[in-house]
Amino acid sequence: VLRWDSKDTFFFFDPPWRFMQYDPKHTLAYCDRTVKQYYEDIFRMVPTLKGNWIIAGEVHEKESGRLMQNSGYPNIVIRTNYKMLGGRIQVRLCSNKPFKRHIQTELFS
Repeated sequence: VLRWDSKDTFFFFDPPWRFMQYDPKHTLAYCDRTVKQYYEDIFRMVPTLKGNWIIAGEVHEKESGRLMQNSGYPNIVIRTNYKMLGGRIQVRLCSNKPFKRHIQTELFS
């Protein structure tokens, strides 16, 4: 991240949301720390970045300790009418810039 950081860089961080999805027997998934530790590391780094950024996370932040909600940065929750794994698809986003909705679409209604 720091190697590519500039005022013209945009970063999209999508750290793990749930640790159990990274079962050690699953060789294609890798998680070397807790979900909360990933978010703590990111929130230590983002104040130093020259570029803009967005962090994606689980809407309720069960494993990240509500670091996004309590960060002081703008947050928005995106909910869709589509379902996955028995519930509506939703995501919390946090950014160093305010969120603005320009167009209301079916996906985000």
